[in-house]
Amino acid sequence: MSAKTFKLEVLTPLKPVYRGEVTSIVVEGTEGSLGVLHGHCPLFTGLKKGLLKVEEPGEKTFYLTIDGGFLEVKQNRAVVLTESASLKT
Repeated sequence: MSAKTFKLEVLTPLKPVYRGEVTSIVVEGTEGSLGVLHGHCPLFTGLKKGLLKVEEPGEKTFYLTIDGGFLEVKQNRAVVLTESASLKT
């Protein structure tokens, strides 16, 4: 059985850093660590500076370093708004 996906966008004031279908994300919110899967309830929260773990279909995982910001989740779409984001190598 294939994992269900949702759309993720990571946006900075200068450009979109990532847009794609993912199976899950994990990020550090201002109230603690949180994960998002397909079907997550609506959510809007602040984010701390740190890592955003992204899992794509096929068990592909990578990390983005983000400079805090906000996360909105609704209708199987997650949007991260941050001052800067870059692929962690």
